[in-house]
Amino acid sequence: MIKKRYAILVAFLILLGITTIGVTMGLFDFARIHLFFEVNAVVTNNGQPVVGAEVTRSAQFHDKIYPNATTTTDAQGRFHFDALVDTSLFAKFPLNEPTVLQQLHIRYQGKDYLAWRGVKRNLSPDGEFAENKRPPLITCELTTVPRDDDKGMKLGYGALETICTW
Repeated sequence: MIKKRYAILVAFLILLGITTIGVTMGLFDFARIHLFFEVNAVVTNNGQPVVGAEVTRSAQFHDKIYPNATTTTDAQGRFHFDALVDTSLFAKFPLNEPTVLQQLHIRYQGKDYLAWRGVKRNLSPDGEFAENKRPPLITCELTTVPRDDDKGMKLGYGALETICTW
């Protein structure tokens, strides 16, 4: 009886390994949580590209603070962050209300700019945007006063304060 249970356990572990190695939809993909969208953006100042600005992304989900990611704008003022994805077995339970705190900060010529401060209320890919459709390019204009409305921006669920448009 014990040998049979052991054999079943071994078979299950082998099957689990086969289904999760090199396969797009692994057995535990249901536990993937999307905390911050893939960011493709350009920083401008009075409409001109900002070269060499330091951009920092931060995120917090429940009590977990994710390490900040930092990059620098290129010669066209562009920067990129990959999507921030994690796994959590408990995050998607029906009674759990997801709350992801997101921030993008820009440091340019000794001054800090809040580019994006959002509260994401879902864990779906690109769930910050209406119909989960992430814009191909976001523009963050340093002379813009941060706003918290969604006029023309097609937001998904949550709250947002930003100097960026799309």
